[in-house]
Amino acid sequence: MKQAVQYALACLALTLSMHAVQAQTSNQSDSSESAQGAALFDRMQQALRELNFDASFVHVRGQRIEPYRWLHSRSENGNEIEVLAALNGPEYRALRHNNHVSYYHSLGSPYSLRATVLNGPLPAGFFQPFEKIAGAYNVMAVGGGRVMDRAADHIRVIARDRQRYGYSIWVDRETGMLLRTATLSVHGDVLEQVQLTTLFTSDSFLDNLRDVSEVSRPPLVDDNSNRRPLAQQWQIGWLPQGFELIRSNNHRMAVTGQPVDYYLYTDGLAKLSIYISARNQATSAMQIEGAESLHSTELGEYQVTVVGGVPAETAQRIAQSVRTPR
Repeated sequence: MKQAVQYALACLALTLSMHAVQAQTSNQSDSSESAQGAALFDRMQQALRELNFDASFVHVRGQRIEPYRWLHSRSENGNEIEVLAALNGPEYRALRHNNHVSYYHSLGSPYSLRATVLNGPLPAGFFQPFEKIAGAYNVMAVGGGRVMDRAADHIRVIARDRQRYGYSIWVDRETGMLLRTATLSVHGDVLEQVQLTTLFTSDSFLDNLRDVSEVSRPPLVDDNSNRRPLAQQWQIGWLPQGFELIRSNNHRMAVTGQPVDYYLYTDGLAKLSIYISARNQATSAMQIEGAESLHSTELGEYQVTVVGGVPAETAQRIAQSVRTPR
């Protein structure tokens, strides 16, 4: 009997030891895939900042497919030139020279802003090291694939909670350039995609960008010129972890002219806006597509609207957390 008990205890100890080894191996594997994913993400953001390229891509949102041309060069002394142009519909172009960005639209007056990233289909977080967004996201290398007949590494940027979206990214194995990205819902459904269709790279500054820095630019716009302090100091009761306030002000909506108190937040990849106005005034001209969500709720005589690249449940919870000033 004693020998049987000793044998059973020995088997149990061996089983526990094997499970511990398997868990340690799994943890080491996850750690390795995470480190590799972060390295690939950083290689991509470096390519977006330093590579000389002339590319075309399509941006898919719902039923809309929008083609673009995208050029970027960086000189030996660090000067950057970047151009993004829509190829369908009304003419739209964005031009960045270092931190000076100009926007040209056939339906409106051109203007310039101070910024280091163009306002386009790609999240601003793709242009900075992964450590800047690591508080809200994990990253994993998940193998390879073929995109545009080029060998590519596949990484997944995974939200640390279910309050925001994730991303699948394919990075060119040769240059580190972004080839494809998909925004994924919490259930893994594709909400929005950017897919390169052509890519030309060069070791030297692109010839067709050499004179862009000399182009006459529209005047810089004071981002606060038509903005005033908040009419009231609203209490935002809940936000997903990692979202930080970028700006807050009171301004008039571009289309309706209605005054709103406005808050803009970002976690590095996703952005969300909160509009608070007199009831039924703020959302009449708002449209959402692709990965964007919109939720409005009434707060006494006011209407609270949350719109941004977060799940609908997140937008609803934020809107319902807003309280009037004490």
